[in-house]
Amino acid sequence: MASIDTIRRSVELSNRIDNVFIATTDRDQVPHMAAAGPLELQAPDQIVVTAWFCPGTIKNLAGNKSISIVVWESANDSGYQIVGKVNRVSASAMLNGYAPEVEGTRVYPQVKQRLFVKVEQVLLFSIAPHGDIEA
Repeated sequence: MASIDTIRRSVELSNRIDNVFIATTDRDQVPHMAAAGPLELQAPDQIVVTAWFCPGTIKNLAGNKSISIVVWESANDSGYQIVGKVNRVSASAMLNGYAPEVEGTRVYPQVKQRLFVKVEQVLLFSIAPHGDIEA
């Protein structure tokens, strides 16, 4: 299990930068990537990630609770990969209807979701070669 200090450092980094990404897979192991907002520390081994996730992310989590979250600072090529399981998905905001004159033919997420993630492991992350070692 990851240390609370490492989890806390990854949450703090996510609040200073814009590069937070999550990866999920469906039941057939087809991957999907999404951008996310800053993380929140919910408990010593639980974080919350909030965003207007696209339907693919939420659909994947219905069949496979595993998630990988990357928090990466490009300026110094350092960050963390958080591996865990989503134990709850909660709606935190909802758009008030579909506006075709504004949205056109693009499909936008209609619900802002909060993903409650039990952290299993925190690895160091960078674009430079790295060995997937615990942070």
